[in-house]
Amino acid sequence: DPTSKHYLLPPDICLTFTGDDYPARQAIEFMFDYCRPLDGPAGQNEQHVIARISINNEYMSSPLPDWIDRQIANRREYDHVHAFYGPDGEMAALLSNGEGFVCGLLNKTADLIDITLGKTGAMESMMMSPSAIFTPLIQEVLQRRSHLVFHSAGLQLQDGTGIMILADSGGGKTTTALSLLRKNASMLADD
Repeated sequence: DPTSKHYLLPPDICLTFTGDDYPARQAIEFMFDYCRPLDGPAGQNEQHVIARISINNEYMSSPLPDWIDRQIANRREYDHVHAFYGPDGEMAALLSNGEGFVCGLLNKTADLIDITLGKTGAMESMMMSPSAIFTPLIQEVLQRRSHLVFHSAGLQLQDGTGIMILADSGGGKTTTALSLLRKNASMLADD
């Protein structure tokens, strides 16, 4: 696919985006601006992960696998991303409302992510961001390859000591980092 884009994530994971829904692809690819884009596909040293993004306007006639379909049918509205595991070790992330859904499915070998934007109602348009469901899926890919993903803030003190503040969202990372900045620490990264 000449429109595919490839990104190299540390450590040596090549993430390839493909699919016809360009706005959805751009919304997710925006998260990888810090990664090194590759001119071609993955090399032999990289582990390849493909993210396919598609629109499923005929959801009722061509549903997702049963174990995901039940989640969509049973919970029409999520105010946050809901992640769950399938019977064979797959992982899904789902965000839905009464009119539509965005669902990401990571296969059991963690080398393919299928993202489906679908409608559950007749005429309503799907307006949810696919980037919201992509984050837990890529975290799962990294964890299955024995890499940890932290939600953190990083600082360096004047003496060169590095500090990583780990916490859930709203746990005080930024507030603590700002107080250390007032004491002449340098911010390395937040979130």
